Amino acid sequence: MPFFLAPLFAAMAAQPLVALGVGLSAVGAAQQASAQKKQAQYQSQVEQNNAIIAEQNAMDSIRRGAVESAKHGVRIRQTYGSAKAAAAGSGMDVTVQGEVAAKLLRDITTAGAYDMATIRHNASMEARRAMIQKDQFTAQSRLFDLQASSISPMMAGLSAGLGAAVQSDLI
Repeated sequence: MPFFLAPLFAAMAAQPLVALGVGLSAVGAAQQASAQKKQAQYQSQVEQNNAIIAEQNAMDSIRRGAVESAKHGVRIRQTYGSAKAAAAGSGMDVTVQGEVAAKLLRDITTAGAYDMATIRHNASMEARRAMIQKDQFTAQSRLFDLQASSISPMMAGLSAGLGAAVQSDLI
């Protein structure tokens, strides 16, 4: 073989290796894009699950607030009954509006109602925070869905393969 043909034969022998490199580049890019898409889909599902839990927490807060308010109401009525019995046992007239005993009973009732309203309000604020968190989780889930839908493993592989082919002068 003449020495001037050696570079031509070397270039022809290298073409299959270059093509293999281009193909491997395309496959690698497609696999990477597929992994990114699956990761975004997984994150979306995690955020959806977090949103469900946050909503359950909100409902639980309302339920616990109602139960605690009812328990407090029972304690207030017990206190009211004990105070009324003690006042009557001391000979005080608890039915007369101006009497100290009647004022005390009215204060117990008022303070108890205020406490019960505070318990329910605090529970509703806790539930509100949980619902805001639910909305944030839902929004984040939708962003991950959008991210996943924008990833195309086929297009990533095609783009990487064409880019490598152009750089290696295959096309």
